[in-house]
Amino acid sequence: MASSSSSLDVTKQFLETRKVYQTKEYEAVQAIFWNTQRKRSAPTPVTSGLTTPPTEGTPDVEMEPATASPGLLQPFSLQDHTALSATLGSMGVNINQPQEIENWLNAAPTTNREIFNMVRSYHEQVIRPEYYSLVCQLETGLKSISDSVFKVRQELAWMSSENRLMQKHACGLQVLTTGWPPALKPKERECTICWMLSQVKDIVALTILWKTLTLLELQADAEFKSDIKAWARLFYSNVDGNFRGRLEVVEDLKRIVMSPPSEQGSPEDTLWAEQWNVLMWGPQHELDRAEETLCKTAKAAAMVSGKGLNHGKGGRHWSQVAIYSSDYAPYPFELDFLTVDGVHFVWGEMCDKFQKEEEKVGSYQLATIQGQG
Repeated sequence: MASSSSSLDVTKQFLETRKVYQTKEYEAVQAIFWNTQRKRSAPTPVTSGLTTPPTEGTPDVEMEPATASPGLLQPFSLQDHTALSATLGSMGVNINQPQEIENWLNAAPTTNREIFNMVRSYHEQVIRPEYYSLVCQLETGLKSISDSVFKVRQELAWMSSENRLMQKHACGLQVLTTGWPPALKPKERECTICWMLSQVKDIVALTILWKTLTLLELQADAEFKSDIKAWARLFYSNVDGNFRGRLEVVEDLKRIVMSPPSEQGSPEDTLWAEQWNVLMWGPQHELDRAEETLCKTAKAAAMVSGKGLNHGKGGRHWSQVAIYSSDYAPYPFELDFLTVDGVHFVWGEMCDKFQKEEEKVGSYQLATIQGQG
């Protein structure tokens, strides 16, 4: 029972000390420290490499001592008379009577028990509060560090996902002309670059109507065509309580996507299956998994803090609102792949895409397979 009572007293003493350092006044003191750490002062003549070397006859100048910046921890120490009063008060001495204090100071301990009780009282009343104050200050400072680290991790995760998407986009548009073997002469390098460019097929224009998820047929240029057709369109709806997609494609596009894979040695039989797996299980899958983890972490932090969800900009992908629910079926809904004779598309949206206001028919509810319909 004595041990249990002592533990409760220690806990109570620590909680009382913690209250002192969980006030807005002390948070303001620590804020001064963090703001000071973020500021970078200009280089001084002592550390700068651009100083003029001293010459003969240059008088010595006494440097002013640098002012000490506020520290994260503010230690305190009880004065002798205060420490003595606190210790003797816990030992039963009437500290309001100076004569009793003087009598105790002049008396010599007679047993080891008295020495132990004296040391124990000094530890509880003097040493422990001094250390508790440092611990509580450090605890408050660690909360600020934890919040800053979490925020930085969020920003780094977002930056890395954006950077990977930009790198992927750049790789599809750039030809790398570095990394040549040292023995390869300039003429040979030029010949190799010309050969690489000759392997690129004719560039075609690909137009996507994002509002209705419609893919128009490939064209040799990006000009408006009044007889253009659509090659594919994705619909989605609620079927028997389940979110289900319907992908309609024409025969010309089907022949392309069902052609052999683009990579030699690919385990897939078709280009469709190859690119499906690249999208579902490749870099985009990794990015979506990272975003899912970031979202879960933000939700957990919101539950603890009582504040709203601290989550920044999501990835540029449909999965930012439909997070994967299964490792074995990463696509968040079932998809029906249908081949049709013609795909309807919204004529008004296509006119908006090519900025042809004069070609619009006045309603976005009208769909056509070719032309104004």
